[in-house]
Amino acid sequence: MINLSGIKNIIFDLGGVILNIDYDKTAQEFKKLGFDSFDDFYSQKEQTSIFNELETGKINTETFIKKIQYYAPKLSAENIIDAWNAMLLDLPIARIELIQKLSNTYNIYLLSNTNVIHYQSFISRINQQYKQDVLTPCFKKVYFSHEIGHRKPDESCFEYVLSDAKINANDTLFLDDSIQHVKGAQNYGINTHFVDLKNGEDILTLFPDTTL
Repeated sequence: MINLSGIKNIIFDLGGVILNIDYDKTAQEFKKLGFDSFDDFYSQKEQTSIFNELETGKINTETFIKKIQYYAPKLSAENIIDAWNAMLLDLPIARIELIQKLSNTYNIYLLSNTNVIHYQSFISRINQQYKQDVLTPCFKKVYFSHEIGHRKPDESCFEYVLSDAKINANDTLFLDDSIQHVKGAQNYGINTHFVDLKNGEDILTLFPDTTL
């Protein structure tokens, strides 16, 4: 249960918190394709500049593919995109319904470190699953790192979102399943909750019924 006393705004992370993901599936797919050193380049906690550049929109899909091919020249563009998207799983409708209910009381925002390849894939999957985009209409505004040019846990990312949304840190709650992102928000004065997925936490159990 989360203490929502004094909270007016809630910022949700996407991957892991709302959309189910599994980073290992992408690593496994790259390894199946012969890119055995992929773990040295990417994980939930750390990633090389290639992925940072993709997530902040500094490079496009074509450049990203060429940079991966530098380290794994046998991989085709299709191989790379399919393996990169393998981490993206399903979007449980119960989480969407929860956020819709919360939006009756709070200003709800989405802040995600993502990239154009993942964005196109998960929006397409959501449209296939629900015959419409049920995700983005839930939020007062969505902030995708590749569109805003900033990524968590950088201070500039939180500064951008709060400034653009015209909200204050002290009455804002941020939820994320990456501890480094939570700490970044805390350093900026935002109230936070670390969604501990490994210990079974889920946003469906974090909010008391009285808020709904």
